[in-house]
Amino acid sequence: MFLASMSSREIADRVAAGATTAVLVAGSIEQHGPHLPCDADATYGAEMGRRLAEALGSALVAPVVTPGCSDHHVGFAGTFTITPELLVALVEARLRDLSRMGFREVVLTSSHGGNFRPLQAALPQLSALADGLRLRLTPVLVLEDFIAALVRAPRARGLDQKLPAVQADLVETSIMLRLRPDQVRMDLAEPGGLTDFTLDELLERGLAAVTHNGVVGDPRAATAELGEAILNDLRDYLVSGVNQWRQSA
Repeated sequence: MFLASMSSREIADRVAAGATTAVLVAGSIEQHGPHLPCDADATYGAEMGRRLAEALGSALVAPVVTPGCSDHHVGFAGTFTITPELLVALVEARLRDLSRMGFREVVLTSSHGGNFRPLQAALPQLSALADGLRLRLTPVLVLEDFIAALVRAPRARGLDQKLPAVQADLVETSIMLRLRPDQVRMDLAEPGGLTDFTLDELLERGLAAVTHNGVVGDPRAATAELGEAILNDLRDYLVSGVNQWRQSA
């Protein structure tokens, strides 16, 4: 299912057999507090892609695009960032690659909040390229919908922290406990960023202005069970987004 883990012949055979949809997730390599690895977004971005491809059927998962647009994290070690222009150029390169392999649809989404707005702004440019490549570009890129999906399961359990963003918090820590528990240091988990701010303020001023440790929220109640529920909600959000776009196209 993951193109990077398949042989060239396997990819060609799957595409020839009708697996002509590719899932492309833009992730990041950035700080995730004192207790999570810096590739957390990339790790669960790959899992988002896998679950979506499985739900769609006849779909394969392209390598996650990293790094991402993480300027708002540069106050903390472990953050790698690129410009919006470079992010778009990387996505364009992936579209060309996938077209050459025979794919006819690319579902484009992100597991990192900082990528949504640059990709949204570039949709006309990306769509024009896709049209020229005879690709159908199916974007699922509404940041507010992504955040709503992330907090749905915690909210249903009375654990909603009512913050405008999630970062190394209950949500992301639960996801990583489900996917890579060996990389989670719960002994170092601590709250951070429990102040009043808006998402726009966070993106403009940077995390260092609202949190001392890179955390936005409180990760200490995280569980793998909650992580599984969140991942399922992310899958449902993505499937819904794909279906809505396909119906409107």
